[in-house]
Amino acid sequence: MEKTNKNQERIKEERKTIKEYIGITGFKTLEEINSLSTVFQQCLNQEYSGMCGFLISDKQLNNPGVEYSRNPALKNLKTLINAVPENMMPTLHYCSSLRSLDLDNLTRVLEYDDLYDSCKFLQINLDWPSVDDLGKLKERFPDLYIIQQLNPRHEDTANMLSGIEEYGELVDKLLIDPSLGAGISYDAKESAEIINSINKNSKNFTYVVCGGLSENNVYSRVKEM
Repeated sequence: MEKTNKNQERIKEERKTIKEYIGITGFKTLEEINSLSTVFQQCLNQEYSGMCGFLISDKQLNNPGVEYSRNPALKNLKTLINAVPENMMPTLHYCSSLRSLDLDNLTRVLEYDDLYDSCKFLQINLDWPSVDDLGKLKERFPDLYIIQQLNPRHEDTANMLSGIEEYGELVDKLLIDPSLGAGISYDAKESAEIINSINKNSKNFTYVVCGGLSENNVYSRVKEM
């Protein structure tokens, strides 16, 4: 028990050093990662980290040597992750064809080629994984930093807030993307209203906002927030 408590305290202290980030997702080659690294070094100040996102799903387990339209080949993923500079955040973005959290498949992904040893950041792009599954996931991978996508358009506010509270410390950050990954231009007012509703009930979470952001609109959207 004492060892467990010390490990939990260590993880909490490490969490405090993680910076807010600006991220781009969908990398499949070393050339893309190197280009992103150069851009982030030139453009980001020291207050922020750059996040380099890799899309993963259960289909890659069946064909680890195949590169998909947006997903890298699973057998190449560790090499790509290790190419991300230390001052950036390599992050796995997990989705399942089942549209629910398949704990066995996700465990297999994280254990494939010892990916968990190289990448501790996981974004779950699925609706409301169960508290039980997230608890088992954290028990198996205690250093995992979980970013959970919300689906505010399919939930009334009361149900959404109740679900968030149940997660407690199992989730480290909430992803606000009303377009659910469709790349639809994000509504700053809608996202701000969602965040304000959560903050009235809980101060335990920080947020990521996204949805159709580009070099043409990101400044105006952030300013509007």
